[in-house]
Amino acid sequence: NGMALHVFTAIQRSGPSNMINTAVAVNAAHKMRFAQDLALFNLDLSESELPFEGSVHREVWQQAPEWQPTRRMVEELTAVHDWCEALFASNVVFEQLVGQLFRSELVMQIAAKNGDYITPTIVGTGEYDYNRDAAYLVEHYATSTDVFVVMAETPPQGCRDYQVLAGMDLLAAELERVPGVQRSVSMSDFAYRVLAANNEGNPKWYAISRNKYALGGAFQKTPKEYIGNGCAMTPFVVYLNDHKAATLAAVMATVRDFAARHDSDKVRFTLVGGNAGIEAATNEVIRDADHTMLLLVYAIVAVLLLIEFRSLRVTLCIVLPLYITSVLCEAIMAWMGLGVKVATLPVIALGVGIGVDYGIYIYNRLQSYLNHGHPLAEAYLLTVSSTGRAVAFTGLTLAVGVLTWVGSAIKFQADMGLLLTFMFLWNMVGALVLLPALARLLLPAPRSTAQTALPSHPSRHLQGTECHDSH
Repeated sequence: NGMALHVFTAIQRSGPSNMINTAVAVNAAHKMRFAQDLALFNLDLSESELPFEGSVHREVWQQAPEWQPTRRMVEELTAVHDWCEALFASNVVFEQLVGQLFRSELVMQIAAKNGDYITPTIVGTGEYDYNRDAAYLVEHYATSTDVFVVMAETPPQGCRDYQVLAGMDLLAAELERVPGVQRSVSMSDFAYRVLAANNEGNPKWYAISRNKYALGGAFQKTPKEYIGNGCAMTPFVVYLNDHKAATLAAVMATVRDFAARHDSDKVRFTLVGGNAGIEAATNEVIRDADHTMLLLVYAIVAVLLLIEFRSLRVTLCIVLPLYITSVLCEAIMAWMGLGVKVATLPVIALGVGIGVDYGIYIYNRLQSYLNHGHPLAEAYLLTVSSTGRAVAFTGLTLAVGVLTWVGSAIKFQADMGLLLTFMFLWNMVGALVLLPALARLLLPAPRSTAQTALPSHPSRHLQGTECHDSH
């Protein structure tokens, strides 16, 4: 509330334009709304039967030693009269360190783990207002938070060349035909507008002139951020509807194809960044690393199984169900519309790590019965009645635990809950059903030896490898 009233409201008429002042006023309104949410929840909780003392926060803010540097910073911000300095210090420095890093990334993440379920609820309600407004802007206006930046590299002062501007214009025409692209902004757009405006808005002048003096006049009124350093690195900004992998891949393919056809000594079009551009580059790296990672995971698992069991056939019996799990996992991800990215890449490896445990448990017990002379069918039934029960119980417990994530309001958590539930259950089925079936096909028939008498419930007497691990 102090930031809203004494920082943003105080400077909201000091900016050099109404556009800046309006943005500052909206910033103040967001802070006031956040303060209202905190006050209303505070009153509700103070009047409830919960052991909640609503006045403690004031004492902590005014007297707790660990909060005094933050309090001092807020008070110093209220004394800043320069609108630009106050806006920069509040939004770029203070909000990122205290609001985003401390509040959202620390307190919101660990509060529930320490028994505090009230703080995430209150703060989450306040943050929801900002997320709702951002979503409304993206949905109703021709703007986007997903920005893709292409850079036109030219010799020094080369961005004023007609060929460079014409190339930007052609690139804009090709990109705006790509599904998922809203619009693009570059120096050529300003050249169109300025040249027409300088000639009384005559539409005949709404074009890129070949006259370097006419273009020079247009550049004088072009925003500096679209000219670049020394007119040698000129940004070409593309606004996207979303940052889905298909959209990013289509944009990157279009830019690369255009660059292959139009790059010259005067201009080169290169992929640079923007939040969407960085994510597109990350997706490419992950796509290249996906199969390498899985190959390394399976290679390490196979080598360790070979060292343990000294049999290629046994290794295949355990690894093949894991491979089927990975393939089905990727199919489920495609069905759910989840791409392979930084957050989802470890999930497939997790399935391998969980599934290999189940396979080792089942095969160890199965082999022990085969060594005692039991036929494979009988050994399988005995295995399922002992270790199989532990594997089934562990798989079901893990699956039920993550299935509760499906009801989460966070889409990624809900998707991961469904995906992990499938993996845990399928790993269990693979160990209990596929592994013995593969053993029947791949392993040699056991030698006919005299069967050693075993108790009717061997799980009570034999010391086998059970599912008592660290999961």
